[in-house]
Amino acid sequence: GQKILLYGDNDTGKTKQAMRMEKPLLLMCESGGNAVSGYRQAIATWDEFQQTVKQLTGDKTRSSMMEKFQTIIVDTVDMLVNYCEQSICNEFGVRDLSEMNADKDSPNGYLLARNDFKLQVNQLTKYGYTVVFIAHDDIMKYEQSDPETGKVVEKEFIIPFNTGNKKSSNKFVRDLCDFCFYVKPNGIDKSTGNPIPSTAYAKRTNNAFARCRYIHMQPIIDPFTAENISKAMLEAIEKEAAEGGVKVEEFKQKESKDTAKDYIDLIQPLFKELYSLYPDEVTSIVEAQLGEGSKISKATDKQVNELKTIYKNLNSL
Repeated sequence: GQKILLYGDNDTGKTKQAMRMEKPLLLMCESGGNAVSGYRQAIATWDEFQQTVKQLTGDKTRSSMMEKFQTIIVDTVDMLVNYCEQSICNEFGVRDLSEMNADKDSPNGYLLARNDFKLQVNQLTKYGYTVVFIAHDDIMKYEQSDPETGKVVEKEFIIPFNTGNKKSSNKFVRDLCDFCFYVKPNGIDKSTGNPIPSTAYAKRTNNAFARCRYIHMQPIIDPFTAENISKAMLEAIEKEAAEGGVKVEEFKQKESKDTAKDYIDLIQPLFKELYSLYPDEVTSIVEAQLGEGSKISKATDKQVNELKTIYKNLNSL
């Protein structure tokens, strides 16, 4: 049930090591996963990601999926965010989300994209899968005054790609994760011509962002391997649990207690307000989930997921 971010330069072993974790499934948002072996699913659109999340977490398929997969790897976050934002652009007929924000009559495109992204990622991460997000690195430049000379110099700080942009969902993933590792390359071994194994940092340094929710996490994992980071994470979790007088147990999913009535009560005021303005759009949203001629008030507890989607789509409208 842990959420992990691995970020760094190309060829540092991020995907390779993630695929060595327990029962992995690689969601390839980029083509970089072609060189690794194991189960892979190509993701080329936001709709394909949503369908994959539905298969991994849906009531009818979740048990069989969790027998087969334990680690879900999203490679890369950067491209997945692009797919989500592009889906909003397509929905509103614009080339870029900034065009929506420039139009006073349009909703906030960045907000819609972030909300849609959060909904799907939260769905993926709440059922006990270990979810590994892979991202590129980025350079944040800032000015700093030397306390002795007073001279202002430009500094560089390494961060996960685009997490300095508050409009982007990249920052949401960084903040969501329990472990954020910066994976640093170590160059080439001149005697063999092979890359020297990378080093992973679990705590922030003077030059790069990294963090962990557990205070006992060792700051440096060298060499960076799936076995080494898994061992370090488990030790940190167990130490923190021991300090709190509790023990570490396997993740268990509690059944959702949401009922049809819960969502009917949320939907009805939205429906009433929107139907007077956009009757065709509202009818289409409802019938796409419940069927032609169906009424929201007649939905049953077996249709909670459909009601959730209606609520989300009415909010977007």
